[in-house]
Amino acid sequence: MAVRKEYTEDLEKLKDEVQRMGELAGESAKNTIKALAHRDTELASRILKENAVIDELEFGIENRCMRLLALQQPMASDLRTIGTCMKIITDFDRISDLAGDIAGIVHRIGDEPFAKPLIDVPRMSEIAQGMIADCIKAFSSGNIEILEDFPKLF
Repeated sequence: MAVRKEYTEDLEKLKDEVQRMGELAGESAKNTIKALAHRDTELASRILKENAVIDELEFGIENRCMRLLALQQPMASDLRTIGTCMKIITDFDRISDLAGDIAGIVHRIGDEPFAKPLIDVPRMSEIAQGMIADCIKAFSSGNIEILEDFPKLF
């Protein structure tokens, strides 16, 4: 029975780590637009450092998933949970990488004026941040109905 308890705890830790990674990626997405709008190179540098933390989390989560698959041979819903974790961390890492790309742009443009005012970019960022928050909420609660009201972009 102790093995099952350890397995259940590992699965819960996995979900917690995925949620933490999602929150960090969402925070990076939010901060990168602030850094861009205010040309805040200090904030941009912090985003780049946090990207490394998110990369480490992805690696650790991926290893935990593989270990659970190899050693526990999960069935049904646990297998779907692990598979979902492996897919979602790829998306969170991509969000973080894109935030890092924008942070790099902040460093490169310095005080140069924008070609046009930042109107659409902050608006798109708000929509994306809401979508990230909804995904995290749906994942942590197991309630995918939260995602039914996703903004229709196309």
